[in-house]
This record gives sequence, C-alpha cells and structure tokens, in this order.
Amino acid sequence: MAIAIDGSTPAIASTTASPLTTASFTPPSGSLLVACISSDSNSGVNPTIGISNSGTAFTWTEQIRESAASGGNSGCAVIFTAPVTVSQSMTVTVTSTSSSTAMDEAVQVYVLTGADTSSPVGATGSGSSVVNHITPTVYTSTVNNSWGFGAFTDWADLGAPTSADVAVTFSGIGTAGAEIRKSAATTPVSTAVTLDYDAPGTAATALNWVAVEIKPAGTTVKTPTVISQYGGFF
Repeated sequence: MAIAIDGSTPAIASTTASPLTTASFTPPSGSLLVACISSDSNSGVNPTIGISNSGTAFTWTEQIRESAASGGNSGCAVIFTAPVTVSQSMTVTVTSTSSSTAMDEAVQVYVLTGADTSSPVGATGSGSSVVNHITPTVYTSTVNNSWGFGAFTDWADLGAPTSADVAVTFSGIGTAGAEIRKSAATTPVSTAVTLDYDAPGTAATALNWVAVEIKPAGTTVKTPTVISQYGGFF
C-alpha cells in the first residue's frame, strides 16, 4: 500500500504565544501522524517542546531536532510522529518554552495512510545555515517508495518563504519558516533527497532544518549480503 496524505489532515497552525492547538480533525485508525514544528527560542537556547492530543492519548516520539543545542542557530525545528490507534475527533497541542517564556511557533500535522506505524522513520537529517536560499540533501533514502517531510525555522524572520517543493509557510510572528514535503514518494532506494527553502531577499538569516524519511507499510531496510572470503554465505 502506497503512502498517501489523508483528507483529514488539518491546516497549518501558528501563534505568537505558545501553546498552539490545531483545528479539530478525525484521522483514520491505523494511520500515522507526522507533526512538523518550527519554533522560536531565546538566543542560543534549546527550547522545550511538548506535544499531546485530545481524546485517547497517542504515543508521540521525537524523531529529529535542530537547535542551538545541537550546533545550529537560534530557533528550533523538530518532527514528532504518533501512530493512530483509534479514529477519533481530536486536536493536537504544541507547547514551546525557552527560558520560561512562551515562544512563537507553527505546526503542520500530516495524516498519512499506508505508512509503517510500528517503525515509521528510516533516514533522518538536520542542519543549519545563514544563507537565505538553500536546497540541502537532507538524507539518502533507505527503502523504495518512502516519502520525505521536513521543517524549517528562520529565526531572522525575513518574510514569507517559498519552495520548489510542496510547502506550507508562515512569517511575521517573530519567526518565519515552512513545513515542506516532497510531492511524491521517493524511488529507488539510495536516492539523495533534497528539500528547498527560499526566504525573500538576499540578507543573511538563521535557518535550522530537519527532515525524516517516512517508510511505507510492509517494508524493511535492505542490508547487503555478506560473502565469506572462503566462498560461503553467512
């Protein structure tokens, strides 16, 4: 079964003062939630990011983060996933604090069908830049027909960004950024996957980015066969 973005996926949500709650949505049982979060922070600080959902609580796992604490710029980009164990009308709430101060933040929660819910993430990537237009190679795919998702945070808030990929963007709340995905699944395995982020103008900025490879259901990461120097397989 191929990965697909379910029609229950809510719109991007943003706020100038955490916490932030999405619109209500009803994901199907057996789907996967991928929450791409862009957050402000105090200068040089790794913010505390919390995530939860209303109704029956799902198990949220932080998959990748980039912030000052990991050697990046100020601000934070982070991705969480959660398997949907029961279909229900629900919201997702994100809380971002830095030095006990509520932060600006944005979240795009994707509802995916056809994804591996027990071990959803293959490769991950993260990085930072002071260049306002970047197209980094975010990871090398580990399985066929996986799908790339990412989050970018522009701490300098240069304005509404654009992207050559599929992006939902925000700006003017003290920080700017985008939640970006590929337009289709990636194949074959071992493909170098890129994501494009373009802030307006040419001024230096402070970008942090993260990306995850979401695997389709029923796949495993392929490992090479080892051949013994004595001629046998083991």
